[in-house]
Amino acid sequence: MSEETGKEEEEAKRQQEMEKMMRDGMNDALKRLTKRGRMELACLMDASKGSISGLDSMIANLRAMRHRCGNQIESDQKEIVEIDKNIARLSASQKKCATRKRENEKERDLMQHSLKHAVGALTASS
Repeated sequence: MSEETGKEEEEAKRQQEMEKMMRDGMNDALKRLTKRGRMELACLMDASKGSISGLDSMIANLRAMRHRCGNQIESDQKEIVEIDKNIARLSASQKKCATRKRENEKERDLMQHSLKHAVGALTASS
């Protein structure tokens, strides 16, 4: 158990030393920059801040748009449910109408057949 702790401590020390070397290296590099270089670096940093600000704005707009789209999807799904209900209601009504139509057509055909026989019997007897 103590060996693991010792290894972890050594690794942490190495990590700290690496971080210190990187910081020192960056500080040295910044010190070596000329005044013009520092000004260019400052301009680049300002430009990057503007870019970051633009990206933040774009992300906020995308999130708002995703929220609006989500709301629209929910609304459309509710509308689809209502349309499906209307289709089911109209389909049932249509089936009733179709059944009644077939019954009326059968009755009409029977009446036409009876009328034809009655007219035929009248003309034959005349």
